[in-house]
Amino acid sequence: MPTRNDSRALSNAEAVILSLFDLGADQVAIDTEDIAVLAAKIAPGQFQWRKYPEYIDLETVRLALKDAKSRGLVAGSMKNGWVLTPTALQWAKGNVGAESKGKARVDRGNEKRRAFEAARIKNLPAFEKYASGTEVDVREAEQVFRVDVYSSSERYQRSINRIKSLFLDDTEISEFLDAMAQVIDSRRKV
Repeated sequence: MPTRNDSRALSNAEAVILSLFDLGADQVAIDTEDIAVLAAKIAPGQFQWRKYPEYIDLETVRLALKDAKSRGLVAGSMKNGWVLTPTALQWAKGNVGAESKGKARVDRGNEKRRAFEAARIKNLPAFEKYASGTEVDVREAEQVFRVDVYSSSERYQRSINRIKSLFLDDTEISEFLDAMAQVIDSRRKV
């Protein structure tokens, strides 16, 4: 992800990432039209029709989301909505400021959820095994993210991103989550 320390205009992908951040897409899926409205405010003129600038070009927003998805920055679809990956979330946290013209970041009770998830994770057998250096099996790793062998790839990725995004600034849990995702990935790639 590029840094936003320079004075150049935001790229379309950066504008949709900041829009997703303002809308709380680290925890809930956001509809494309909601992203479009906020992206048009964050980057004036970049998402408008040429001939009729009062209209937002939804296709430009869709292409920006597709670009961000191909780079692993967002997950989702037009049908199910869009969420930020932990990488994009970290970038957005460091780059919110003058560019962000949306309302203040939506707080969807993340502190309560974070406390609940931290307690749940620390009480799982996988956490205890990981802390003691014992090998964690796939089923135990899946419990961490509340997925199983029958979860779709999209649900699997969304669950991992959602939980990881809660603990970006907690090294202990973040490292544990990365390790558990690797345990699950090793089985999914077989």
